[in-house]
Amino acid sequence: MIKIFLKSTWRNLKRNKIFGILNIAGLTVGIVCAALIFLWVEYSFEYNTALKDSDKVYIVKNNQKYGDDIYTMDATCGPLAHNMQREIPGFENAVRTLNDQPVFTVNDKSLAQNGMYADSDFFSVFQFPIIEKTSNDFLSNPYNIAISQKMAKAFFGNENALGKSIRYNRKQDFIVAAVYDVPSINMSMQPDWVIPIAYNFSDSSFRKQWSDWGNCGIRTYVTLQDNASVNKINNQLEGYIYSKSDSTVNQSVFLYPYSKLGLYNSFKNGKETSSDGNIKYIKMFSLIAAIILLIACINFMNLSTARSEKRAKEIGLKKTVGVTRHQLIFQFITESILIAMFAVVLSVILLALCVPAFGNLINTPLHLDILKPVHFISLLLLGLICGIVAGSYPAFYLSSFNPVRALKNQTSKKAGRAYISRKVLVVVQFSASIILIIASIVIFHQINYTKDRDLGFNKDNIMVVHSTEALNKKFNVLRQNVLATGMVNDVSMSWSSMFQMYSNGGGFKWSGHDTKKDDALITVEGIAPNYLQLMGVKLKAGRYFYENSKADSNNVIINPSLAKLMGKEGRIGGRIYRSDDGSDAVTIVGITDNIVYNNIFSNPQPAIFFPISDVSFASLFIKLKPGKDVSQQITSIKTAFKNTDSQFPFDYSFLDDDFNHQFSNVLFIGKLALLFGGLAIFISCLGLFGLSAFMAEQRTKEIGVRKVLGASVFSITQLLNRDFLILVGFSYLVAFPLAWWFMKDWLNNYEYRIQISWWIFVLAAFISVMIALITVSFQAIKAAIANPVKSLSTDR
Repeated sequence: MIKIFLKSTWRNLKRNKIFGILNIAGLTVGIVCAALIFLWVEYSFEYNTALKDSDKVYIVKNNQKYGDDIYTMDATCGPLAHNMQREIPGFENAVRTLNDQPVFTVNDKSLAQNGMYADSDFFSVFQFPIIEKTSNDFLSNPYNIAISQKMAKAFFGNENALGKSIRYNRKQDFIVAAVYDVPSINMSMQPDWVIPIAYNFSDSSFRKQWSDWGNCGIRTYVTLQDNASVNKINNQLEGYIYSKSDSTVNQSVFLYPYSKLGLYNSFKNGKETSSDGNIKYIKMFSLIAAIILLIACINFMNLSTARSEKRAKEIGLKKTVGVTRHQLIFQFITESILIAMFAVVLSVILLALCVPAFGNLINTPLHLDILKPVHFISLLLLGLICGIVAGSYPAFYLSSFNPVRALKNQTSKKAGRAYISRKVLVVVQFSASIILIIASIVIFHQINYTKDRDLGFNKDNIMVVHSTEALNKKFNVLRQNVLATGMVNDVSMSWSSMFQMYSNGGGFKWSGHDTKKDDALITVEGIAPNYLQLMGVKLKAGRYFYENSKADSNNVIINPSLAKLMGKEGRIGGRIYRSDDGSDAVTIVGITDNIVYNNIFSNPQPAIFFPISDVSFASLFIKLKPGKDVSQQITSIKTAFKNTDSQFPFDYSFLDDDFNHQFSNVLFIGKLALLFGGLAIFISCLGLFGLSAFMAEQRTKEIGVRKVLGASVFSITQLLNRDFLILVGFSYLVAFPLAWWFMKDWLNNYEYRIQISWWIFVLAAFISVMIALITVSFQAIKAAIANPVKSLSTDR
């Protein structure tokens, strides 16, 4: 039976080569698009699942209330982990982690490495594959260190790293007690090293700082016993910190699945917004994949029903000799599935070429393994679904022909109904394409709108270098050495970059402060005296800090958001304090212009800048002179660093790269929308091309008569274009409201956003009309310039 259907399908494809190619090409492109999207969806769902039992790990989230707002953070206090593990039933492990990027040295090699301090049970919670270890409790010794394979290779090459000494920040030697593998980059936990947090707690000042129930910055992770209830534990945790801190710290913690961090992890006023986060993009592009497949299937339906008259006699003969309608339906659906499976085979070949390029485009390492059961079954199901969906309508339509009328080619009534159905399908198809066109325009307009935003500082030509305690002590010498190169304008320091100012807190007060209404989460940033000038930040009132930071030890500069919050006290000379008696009050000496920091898509939050000169700075900022060769500037600056500190691992980035990183998610969405929108339009064009070819073929004699009577090529082309342009016009009525609704909802995610202007719809209309005209006109002109004598002599 299948052999017969194969032969029938092959003969039909040979008889209608152009339409067969268009059908297979449309389905192939549709399957490739869907497969690429689903590979990305699979990768997204695998986030934080690479480690064994990672689905049993929870991060402790912290709800902190400031005024009327609740902020959900990952930062928790130091005493929480061990106290809740001891006092609340159901915990198996509870570990604290604190991230850092110190400098490690082996012999004459020094490298800055990202890692964390953690409790000794860290590897029981995060089960990284251990390559080698000295003992099972290797983190119980505070002077041991576990390092990744990558770090081991960087320092020790192919030598065995176990038992060897590695110097930390040039002040303490640690012994390598374990080497572990980081099996995937598709997870949030990727430390180069792990040092027991007990080492930090041996320092009295650290112990004092992180023993406070109100001081947050440590991350806490837990695993639960098999019979433990997450909901029950969360109920017990709700007021736990408040009670442990003698009702002085109003924070509420709860457990959140570690495996959900990549998909959801979005909160509003302390409650998870399950429709937000990356899951909304997964849903959106899964819908796009389904739309593209639907467009490809619509092509198949349209072209199959359009060619129905070519198979009318075949159907009539089969019915005459006793073939039932059910058998015909089965035949046509089977033929459709066979064509879809052929498209699947072609799509696998194309995917082998496309997947690496697509992965590079979206900066995601995707991999298609056809032998992987989920990939093989998914492609098989795609083929079956496309075959059944695309073949169902043609099968029921063709099998309904009356045998006598079919033998006489009298299918006009059925053809008329099919013609209406084809119009509806073309409208649906083009509506989807127009929505994707509008989405692409809106996304890129939003990106450009934000990129052109006045940040309140100059991000260009600024080099960012991660500093160390040793280098901070030599800052004045370093600054003179770097300035002496003649390659830079200035050098300064701060706790963090403008796009990473995450040190914040509450409890600030001022005259007339209302604790219930005015309490807010305020960003606090320690800076060198010349930092704001280097960044090009302008003041709307007051002055900058003096060069001698000690002269401004009791002064601060604030931003307009905080000035507005403070009301009449948000002025030069205004006082801010935290203590009840105001003994720690500082005076406002400057108010900046609006500065956009951290999230460039939102409105600036309240911020305070303190002048400091201690060793706590984390970042160096170097303002390069414009117009000079950047490679020469980098070489000269690197030499100046080496002359100041020969063991400093010079590692740098540029502030504008950090700015562009803010757009990575939006750019990613824009790239996908543009790519798949373009491919959806391409598939639609294939359908229009096929339908216009069929219509031109059906009207061959009419065109011949018109030409004999003196019709011009332009008038005939206009005649054939008219029907399709009417359908495109109907598509606008469907697409415009839907596109406006979808994109308005998308833009609501950003505080700083564009308005959806009328010109976007005009541009989308122009693009879609031009696409339709170019596609249809090719066939129309071809028919219009044909010899009318041949057209009229053709037996139709």
